[in-house]
Amino acid sequence: MSAPPPYASFATFAQTPDGDFLLSVLCKRTYRWTMSGEVGWADEQRPLMHDIELAARGDRNGEIVTQGRDVWPLKRATDVVVMGHAHSPGETPVPRLDVGVSIGAQRRQIVAIGPRFVEHRGRGQIAFSPPAPFTSVKVSWWNAYGGIDPMVLPRGLEDTPMFMGRPTLELFPGAYPRNPSGTGYMIEETASLLDGLALPLLEQPTQLLTPDTFLVRDAKQWWRRPPPAGFGWCHSLWFPRILHCGGKPYHMPPPPGPGTIVNEFALGMIEAEELSAAARRFPSPRLTNEAAPDMILPFLAGDEVVRLQGFSPRGEQGFRLRHERPQVRARVDGVELAPLGCHIHTLAIDADAREFYLLFSTRFAIGGELAIDLIAQAEVDEIIPRCEVRVDDRMLARDEWPSAEGDTEGS
Repeated sequence: MSAPPPYASFATFAQTPDGDFLLSVLCKRTYRWTMSGEVGWADEQRPLMHDIELAARGDRNGEIVTQGRDVWPLKRATDVVVMGHAHSPGETPVPRLDVGVSIGAQRRQIVAIGPRFVEHRGRGQIAFSPPAPFTSVKVSWWNAYGGIDPMVLPRGLEDTPMFMGRPTLELFPGAYPRNPSGTGYMIEETASLLDGLALPLLEQPTQLLTPDTFLVRDAKQWWRRPPPAGFGWCHSLWFPRILHCGGKPYHMPPPPGPGTIVNEFALGMIEAEELSAAARRFPSPRLTNEAAPDMILPFLAGDEVVRLQGFSPRGEQGFRLRHERPQVRARVDGVELAPLGCHIHTLAIDADAREFYLLFSTRFAIGGELAIDLIAQAEVDEIIPRCEVRVDDRMLARDEWPSAEGDTEGS
């Protein structure tokens, strides 16, 4: 058996909400699987991503995240992301297709529906065209419920959401805060916009759009709408991540009460205080989780069975994660540190390539003089020479540590 490929690694410092300093050693390994369920190491190992990757599309608003940031020092749970295309069995055209992801006992289901359009037949008369048969659809936020109603605008310039001096359409009152880059979200009955509007190709099976419930009518009631259907990365401007990054949508949803339970609150992704107190929204340890709210799972063990439904014309796929862990050792000022634990930060699956990667974080408590220097914000080039980190007995090089421009990061 060949030797395993080395982990793509990066060591960085973090400060917890309690004020403690940690050393987090991030290790990434890419795997491939076969239709029979065999898992091996991928020939090409994917590098650690130090920033997000974005994509834009001419007929959609804003941008979507196509790759999350790997080098967050800490996460509170595992991000599970699945990218790729849904395929009908045997590539036979179908009007509808069930698409699902299972990770151990956790299962998430969406439905892919053939192309449909809104038919506006007069005031108060809305219909949907029947779905056209299809063989494949990209599982992307672009194809999910969302978008921006361009007729619902801020009250004036002083009320216009801005970022770096420019209007931010994703935060306009007509935007769907959960996915402003999708399609099908309309607040007002504007005939010229409604007739021929593309409906989502991906929906929640228990919350399908209907002509009777299609229009939102009141922008403040966006939180009652179905969550977008998908398994991708979430933008920091989207709800609920925007709360954890210190921002807010144009219209905040109400705090929990009879008949007013916001979906993300029910999932445990937000707290009641975040909806009413700006000081409770930032900094939030939740901001580093970038998966869809219902795809942020308790830390995976690393040996779960993964099943993908609808992602191959050859049928359901299944494989078991390989229970591998990087062997990480750390010394500071010549003293060996005891690891606090090793957690899986990310499981990212590329269904089209039949590849996935696991991102691990091995954590060590930092104390003594080094903690004092970190509190004093000492120069990173003075701190790193005092540290030695080995991953599977390979010592990390200087470029596998933070640069002088950005040393420690809170979480």
